[in-house]
Amino acid sequence: MWAFFSRRLRTFLLAVVLAPVVAVVARRLAERVERAHPEPTVASRGLRLVESAAGTVRRVLR
Repeated sequence: MWAFFSRRLRTFLLAVVLAPVVAVVARRLAERVERAHPEPTVASRGLRLVESAAGTVRRVLR
């Protein structure tokens, strides 16, 4: 059935499904890294950027 969807629709569906998942995983990883270190690290800042980018994708797709 997946093959019957157009390429644009498949991309849209993947973005709608994956954006919230990526945001949640990035947020949880960033929180875990920040708990282990007293100050934000490069990794946690990068994960926060990924989280905000996923949030932007979600807002654009709504």
